[in-house]
Amino acid sequence: MQQKVRILSVGIGGYAAIYLKALLQEHPRDDVEFVGMVDVMPQNSPFYATLQAMGVPLFSTMEEFYAHGSADLAIITTPTHLHTRQILCALGHGSNVMCEKPLCTTREKMEKMIEACHANGVKLGCIFQRRTFS
Repeated sequence: MQQKVRILSVGIGGYAAIYLKALLQEHPRDDVEFVGMVDVMPQNSPFYATLQAMGVPLFSTMEEFYAHGSADLAIITTPTHLHTRQILCALGHGSNVMCEKPLCTTREKMEKMIEACHANGVKLGCIFQRRTFS
């Protein structure tokens, strides 16, 4: 039996709805399991009821989630000013991270992220939604 990729969705509104729509509706997969959602206003997400019905637990912070569980992948789609802290939290708990742009605003913060990746044997990716070139 194939092991499921355990996903933590950090943010479930805004850009997160694009990921959730793809993973839950357009391209559902048997090898993916949502193990937690972190959002301060989850009721604003069009996928909140769906995630609740699936039994995905809601947390107000990532620290609260990691006190109770773990994830293979944290998808971070929160406001930019939260990215550095949330990325470092996820990497520090052994989760791979996929984050919306920008990851951070300084070279020093990026160096901390790279160090955290190496220290924990995880990967960090940055996504650029809806970008086209002409």
